[in-house]
Amino acid sequence: MSSTPKTLLTSRRFKLQNQLTEVLPKVRHIEDYEIRMKQLVDAQKLWYVCFISFCRVRLTCRDQDVAQHKQEMVEAETWKGRVYQLEQLLRSSQSLLRSANPPNTQSTPAPAQTTPVKAPQTQQPDLDHYIAIAEHAQKRAEQLEREALEVSCSLSLWSGHELMLASC
Repeated sequence: MSSTPKTLLTSRRFKLQNQLTEVLPKVRHIEDYEIRMKQLVDAQKLWYVCFISFCRVRLTCRDQDVAQHKQEMVEAETWKGRVYQLEQLLRSSQSLLRSANPPNTQSTPAPAQTTPVKAPQTQQPDLDHYIAIAEHAQKRAEQLEREALEVSCSLSLWSGHELMLASC
């Protein structure tokens, strides 16, 4: 039995159609894969461009931030020195105030006298002088306490700002 060319053609056509139906989903899958790869490559290029521009901006900002941070650290050290000076001045004023007004060694108050005791005239100018010194020292101590409080508040603000910079 010999095959006729028509049957050979039909059989060949049938095989080719079967191969086409088998390969067509694979071809579509490869086309979808190529499209997805192109999308991913484009997205990667876009991210790369954005990253490079971001790094350029961060590098220029970083130099400014570092310079500003160094300047603020110098200012903070200056303020720390000023606080130390104010604390020393406050301590010396308080010790001067304590030495001018010694603490009362009696635990119970002395009974009131009916007749006031007059100090001799020679001691009165000395007492006025020491009282003036004590009042001046007390005023100065109060002023130094206020200044120390202001400086410590500003230092706490500086340290908060320093933490924000450090997180960058």
